[in-house]
Amino acid sequence: MRASSKVVRSLPTKNIAKVLNCIPKSIAIRCTRTIAILFLISRALPATALLGPRTNAPASAPVPPAPPLFDDLDVASAELGGWLLADIARRRSELVALGWLARTYRFAAPAFGLFAPAVFRVEPYDYGGLGGDGGDALFRWHADGKSLECVVCESSVVARGVPIRLRLRMGSGSDGGEIRGAEVVAVGCDIAPTWPPGSVPVEAKEARAICSRIDRGGRRMIAGAVSRAIFKTLEPHLADVLGARTALVTSGDAVDFSPRHDLYAREGLNKKWLQRVSGYYFAESRIRDVRFDNGRDDDIRFTFYFDPTEPPNSERIGMNVNPEVLCCKFGSITVIDGYMNAD
Repeated sequence: MRASSKVVRSLPTKNIAKVLNCIPKSIAIRCTRTIAILFLISRALPATALLGPRTNAPASAPVPPAPPLFDDLDVASAELGGWLLADIARRRSELVALGWLARTYRFAAPAFGLFAPAVFRVEPYDYGGLGGDGGDALFRWHADGKSLECVVCESSVVARGVPIRLRLRMGSGSDGGEIRGAEVVAVGCDIAPTWPPGSVPVEAKEARAICSRIDRGGRRMIAGAVSRAIFKTLEPHLADVLGARTALVTSGDAVDFSPRHDLYAREGLNKKWLQRVSGYYFAESRIRDVRFDNGRDDDIRFTFYFDPTEPPNSERIGMNVNPEVLCCKFGSITVIDGYMNAD
């Protein structure tokens, strides 16, 4: 510390100015944005948030055995139980990070507008095009015409975007088309989604118009929905079930996923046909939902994806995690109102 301080003090001021003037403007702007975002997050985060998720379970508590997940997954139940919990923990960390970004955005939306305008700017996934994402099927009106479910892309953190499935409550009468409330249905790639009976697909033009309305005045509403889903629903649930070492159980039958032939490429250790879904590529596989058997119908589920052509793996570097959590489904969450006018 002393040596470095001495070096800094010995540098002539005019030389420092010359160095700073040589930094390209674009890099300077990016650095300023990064510093500003980190400062805002540090102000919004409690000190305990940096220590990771907490549970009440002792470190030596045994891991519950896994349920029979897939017929062709040849891993001992006790070992598989640890694998499933490890991947849920990885996804939990990612969701908590997204939640803190949402909470910080609501805390300082004007600052984000200046320094990081792409945060919580949502857009529909590709309609058609190479690989296509099935965009025309990812925005659907409920049969009553009052609610709309959609999968949007939030790409400020991950280049390919984080898929967020929303349920939007739309206005009626004189404010028809305005978004009055939102709830998060799922986060992650749901490669075999189910939709409400009688729902009607939305055309690409209307889907883009809905995203434009969110960007003009509803980003805090979406950020509030994400924050509430993670910190008011998911985190209390996981703290409860993980602290009690609650066992996982399957929810529904395994579903076979047969991809369109969008791209033939290496995925994992082998080349295979892949289908693009929400910006990501998936091979022929099997998927299944699991939940924690806590005696309550919390309806929080994790969708696991298993590629039978790849070796089972949880921790080995250089290999795909298999099976892997693709999506966290929240079920029914209280609709959030009132943030539309807060921007």
